[in-house]
Amino acid sequence: MLLVVCGSVVAAMLVLGIAIITINTRQLQSGLDHELVERANGMARPGPPPPPPGGPMRAPEDEPDLIASIRRPRMIMADALFGTMPMPGDLFDEAAVRLAANGSPSFSDCEYRGEPVRVYTAPIVRGRMLAGVVQVAHETRGIADVREVQFRTLMIVLPFALIGSVLLGFAVTGRVMHPIGAMQNAAKAIADGDFGARIQTHGSDEFAKLGEQFNAMAGRVEEAVSGLRQSLEQQRRFTADASHELRTPLTRLQLAASAAQTGSEEEMRRALKTAEDAGKEMAALVSQLLTLASADAGRMEMRFETFDLRVAAAEAVSKTMGGETCETAFASDAVTVLGDEAQMERVCTNLLENARKYAKGARISVRVFRENGFGVLQVQDEGIGIEARHLPHLVERFYRVEDARTRDAGGAGLGLAIVDEIVKAHHGELRIESEPGKGTRVTVRVPEVK
Repeated sequence: MLLVVCGSVVAAMLVLGIAIITINTRQLQSGLDHELVERANGMARPGPPPPPPGGPMRAPEDEPDLIASIRRPRMIMADALFGTMPMPGDLFDEAAVRLAANGSPSFSDCEYRGEPVRVYTAPIVRGRMLAGVVQVAHETRGIADVREVQFRTLMIVLPFALIGSVLLGFAVTGRVMHPIGAMQNAAKAIADGDFGARIQTHGSDEFAKLGEQFNAMAGRVEEAVSGLRQSLEQQRRFTADASHELRTPLTRLQLAASAAQTGSEEEMRRALKTAEDAGKEMAALVSQLLTLASADAGRMEMRFETFDLRVAAAEAVSKTMGGETCETAFASDAVTVLGDEAQMERVCTNLLENARKYAKGARISVRVFRENGFGVLQVQDEGIGIEARHLPHLVERFYRVEDARTRDAGGAGLGLAIVDEIVKAHHGELRIESEPGKGTRVTVRVPEVK
């Protein structure tokens, strides 16, 4: 490819050089022709013609047959610019004289005494009569020398131009191919699984911009692959945890059924009660799993309408806390938000159930107020609290905090995950703050409707 480019450059230079030489030669010849015409016109004017540079013009003693029909003063005049006057038998171009005698001026190239000359021959007309023929000439060796010098220069320059173009081609090709090679290596590394491969970019030229775009694309690919891996890992863990959570109530259900078949009437009642509790636990778990699956598929059922956040919180407190003590502090006027009232009631219910499980009888409070254009629901307990290292993982599915959140305390670790999905669907924010021994505060913020 490089040789083709260099060959094309040299060919273009050769064509351009020949064109320049041809144009220069034609310009020199055109100037010479103009000079010859001016000289001929000066000689053809009435009166004695100007003497040639080589001396006075002499008329021939004997006229040749060529001009026998032309009598004095219709005489052939010649200006050689060589210092001597050609005799009639020694004209510059006899054929051109014949044409001029017929009234046709012409330019011609020929040799005179071994020298190349440019000849201009024109008729001399007086009135309507042919008075004579004038023929002037100028040697053209200078033009030929200029053409030859230019051609030799071109032949000398071309090899250096070829070498220079090859060296420049190698330099440019190396500069061009280096980022392309780096991009090829990075692409191969990404194809082999190294999604962190990037290209080192320098400057602000097109290759640098291309490298930046490649790096941006590789970054998006890495993010997509990382997200896919996390999703697959989460799905795998979700499936394993769901199977584990369902295994326990299923085992209890099987044992209760076996006990009911062989035990006394009292044992049968206890077994049926155990089976009922296990069924309820399984139903609740399945319901939670279906809710999260709907959220993942973007099909969580929502009926958006304006409602008072205080009402949803009050309903959740009434249904969840029963006769247990729960302090409430609601805004004096309506906190109107846009969303699904039943789902927001479910959010408050899940938060209260978590607080009941882990408060260990400590004080629980619920607040509803407005803040900076948001309706705020806040559930706080003064229970055992949670270590800071667990806080970022609390909304993960099936996540339990050691010691504090165990199966004995109840729950499958899906309550906060469901809360997080519902709050996201309402374009809201969920924040969890906790400190061991001082309790936990969960704050939900959703946009308020003015």
